[in-house]
Amino acid sequence: MPRRHAHLEMWLDLPPGEDADHIGADEVIDELNAAADQSVRHPSYARRPGRAAVHNLFATGFAFSGNLISAGGQFDVIGDQVTEWPWQYFDGADPTGAFGRFRDKAYAVRA
Repeated sequence: MPRRHAHLEMWLDLPPGEDADHIGADEVIDELNAAADQSVRHPSYARRPGRAAVHNLFATGFAFSGNLISAGGQFDVIGDQVTEWPWQYFDGADPTGAFGRFRDKAYAVRA
């Protein structure tokens, strides 16, 4: 399992408080950024069918970690191609709403 997935899975398994401490830790944010730099932000990255899920995954990881600048970059790429997974981790009843709320937060940081 790629580490970017592992961090979200660990976030799910940890009790409240510990989950935010884990996903917001500097070393986790560094690993998420390194993974993005080697994949979706790499100059040779080729957008392929199914890419929306990958960008939604990175956006989720960045948004949950508090790295809203990096999340915003993924939201730019996603456009209107929101996927229910992995946003249902935050709001199982309304994953699209969770996506919108985090996107709004990320874009507000830019303003």
